[in-house]
Amino acid sequence: MLTRKNCPQPVATMILALFLLPFSLLRSEDGKTNRMTEDYIPTTGQNLPVILDISKPTVKILFGEDKYSPGDLVTVNIELKNSESGPLYFHEYKWELFENGVSLTKLINVTDENGKATIRFRIPNVLLSKTLLLKITTSHDGTTETISDWVPVTF
Repeated sequence: MLTRKNCPQPVATMILALFLLPFSLLRSEDGKTNRMTEDYIPTTGQNLPVILDISKPTVKILFGEDKYSPGDLVTVNIELKNSESGPLYFHEYKWELFENGVSLTKLINVTDENGKATIRFRIPNVLLSKTLLLKITTSHDGTTETISDWVPVTF
C-alpha cells in the first residue's frame, strides 16, 4: 500500500493530477463556459452560450432570452460541429426537457444544412420548481455526447 512516506514523488504527482483533471475540465479559462461529460450537471445561471468542446462533436446552446416565466415560449438555438469545426448538417440529435429530474418532453430533430437548429417549447403554466433543464444528445463517428443547460426561469 502506498502511503505518503513511501510513495515516490512522480507517482504522487501523477495520482494528484489524475484526481484534479476532471475538475479542470468543468470550467474554461473565462469561468463561464461549461465543459462537461455526459454525467455533468451545469450551473450557468446566465444566458451565455454553453459549448461542449472536450471531444467530438461539439454542441453550442444559446437561449433566445435572458429570462422566461411560466407559460412563455422558449426559443433555443443550437449548433453542432464535427471535430474539424465543420457543420454537422442534416444531423440527428435528441433533446429532452426536465423539471426536478422528471422528463417533460423528449423529441428527435435534425440540423439544417449549416449544422444549426432551433428548438421551441412552452414552459408549463404550473411548475413545481424553477429548475428546468434542457439536455441535448448527439452521436457522430461512434461517439455520443450530451450537453445540458438550465432554462433561465423566473417567477
